[in-house]
Amino acid sequence: MKNFYVSLLILLFSLNVFAIETVIVTGNRIGESKEMIPQKVLVYEEEELKTYNAQNVADFLKQISMGHIHDYPGLSTSIDIRGFRTDTHGTDLRGKVLILINGRRAGTGNLSLIPMTNVEKIEIIRGPAGIQYGSAAMGGVVNIILKQGKEKGEFFIEGSLGSFDYKSVTVGANGKKNGFDFALVLKNMDADDYDTDMGTYPKTDIGEKSISANVGYTFNKLDRIGFVYNKFDSGDIGYNNKQQYTMDNLALYLDDYQNKKLESYDFDFARNGEKISWNFKVFKGEEEKTYHDPDRDDFGGSNSENYYKTEFKGIQGNIFYKRALIELTTGFDYNSYETINRNSENTAPYNPDSEYSDFGLFILPKLKLLNEKLILSAGLRYDIYELKIKETPLRSDVKAQETEKKPTTLSFGLKYNFSKNISLRGSYGEAYVIPQADQLNADYSVWGMPYKGNPDLDPETSKTYEIGIDYNYMLLNGYLTYFYTKYKDKIITETVTETVTQSYITWINSGKATIEGIEGNIKFDIGGLFKLPVIIEPYLNFVYYDKFYDDTNDVKLLYVSRLQASYGLFVTNNPNDFYCRLNFAYTGKQLVDDYDPATYTTTRKYKGSFTVGDLSVGKRLIKFKRAGNLYLKLDINNLFDKDYAYVEGYPMPERNYKGTLKYVYNF
Repeated sequence: MKNFYVSLLILLFSLNVFAIETVIVTGNRIGESKEMIPQKVLVYEEEELKTYNAQNVADFLKQISMGHIHDYPGLSTSIDIRGFRTDTHGTDLRGKVLILINGRRAGTGNLSLIPMTNVEKIEIIRGPAGIQYGSAAMGGVVNIILKQGKEKGEFFIEGSLGSFDYKSVTVGANGKKNGFDFALVLKNMDADDYDTDMGTYPKTDIGEKSISANVGYTFNKLDRIGFVYNKFDSGDIGYNNKQQYTMDNLALYLDDYQNKKLESYDFDFARNGEKISWNFKVFKGEEEKTYHDPDRDDFGGSNSENYYKTEFKGIQGNIFYKRALIELTTGFDYNSYETINRNSENTAPYNPDSEYSDFGLFILPKLKLLNEKLILSAGLRYDIYELKIKETPLRSDVKAQETEKKPTTLSFGLKYNFSKNISLRGSYGEAYVIPQADQLNADYSVWGMPYKGNPDLDPETSKTYEIGIDYNYMLLNGYLTYFYTKYKDKIITETVTETVTQSYITWINSGKATIEGIEGNIKFDIGGLFKLPVIIEPYLNFVYYDKFYDDTNDVKLLYVSRLQASYGLFVTNNPNDFYCRLNFAYTGKQLVDDYDPATYTTTRKYKGSFTVGDLSVGKRLIKFKRAGNLYLKLDINNLFDKDYAYVEGYPMPERNYKGTLKYVYNF
């Protein structure tokens, strides 16, 4: 297999090269040229994003096949990068892939709660980013960058109708004048239960509202003060549990519903100078999930209402200094999370309240040699975490306790730019996931079983080595990366027996794994080859795992496919006039745990592979001389009516359709 990797690298070196445009990214938390970053950063601009059929960020990531998708009905989606996943429960500190909004922690690992309505760009770091962002950036980072107003302002309104009684209306405007800029989008959407090959899947209805506002003022041509407000409120969502356990007791669940909300406020102050750039950010927000059972008649007689809320806030600052041979980025983070769990009607919650705080410092120096062809980089980060279990109403057995952890992270990188068209890169990166407050400080009981924390737990850690090549030609471009990750100190539960009748559950560092593979992308413009007036571009994105092994249990890792890929054909003469994208997303066979709620048992099994096809076509219908433009977009999801599920027992919709009319007026 290693000979195969080497052969691919040699083949790519043998090709001719042409000039490409430099892309600015924020992989090191300050905007810089793509040529300066030793890791692979994927950049998806607004013009490309609109050619997919994506209601939220999760929908988009499904179609480009970054890795395994764990998608449940009811707006609950986690994504995988290099065998590590985000977490849709609790704080984003629980995940192993980090989600950012405008460069700061999103406060959630559930990408279904982040709509695409006001997204200008999505940047994806494949591989560890523990230096830049601290805990949870083990597999990679997804940075969602929101729109800012531009000199050519616009007002737009769009409406969509589709299968399963889908209806949505979106209104927005953005612009920039005399230093003031703004971007505002509001959306209202509703859809009924969707159909599968087994008929209507009950309790999969969705209703959501969202607002995104980004306003700012630029002075001295360098400094900008900005304010960002985002709110996603799902309204009433159907609440389902694996076909409601059995069809015999389905009626018990038909009155159940849930609400999910993500809301945040950001204040930014930034300077974009020639030699010195900096930014300072203060943010605050909350994620809330509420579950309702009005008649309390379902399985086990659960409470009529319970909710889980995470309140997050933070401050972060960065300084970027640039000279002839040196670039230096340094900065700090302060992040605080408070988790609150409540059950209604004076019933004690299962989990106690907890609090996390982190203060981190980092430095990322770079040395530019040989006329900026050779880039040498390093990184160092130091964090101080305080993790607390708090006294919790109605939980007299919970004791307030606190533990402190101080992890240190290192990275090294090298990149050689043979030209503006082709470069070779290599890097070593460390990352970690901090233990949770209950894993360190638990002293309570659940269903009569005592839980005791282990304050000596170490963070889960990874070390990743990678080498890759980036290439971009007049007609052909893409990249190829080989990566090798050693993961250790996975935190697992252990039952400790004190006497014949007494035992308790605690947590220990025990698990370890090895992950090795290649990932890449290639696309080629056939239209340019034959000098046609249109782009006809076949493309392929893939990740192939040569090894994905749980070394502790001597088995393959769960929920990892040996091959994950997306491929298709993109055709356009101008994305603002006409485009057509036929996209296929392939998920390979994988080992999964299949839970049976009727018997409370879990069976380990192989889940089969599947491919989902989607078709999106956009066309400008009318171009008014003074009154704007009218656009039509048609989407077909699950084009070949595939029976599939990302999670065993939770089937996805059958083939469905959506049409969208959008009116845009420029001012």
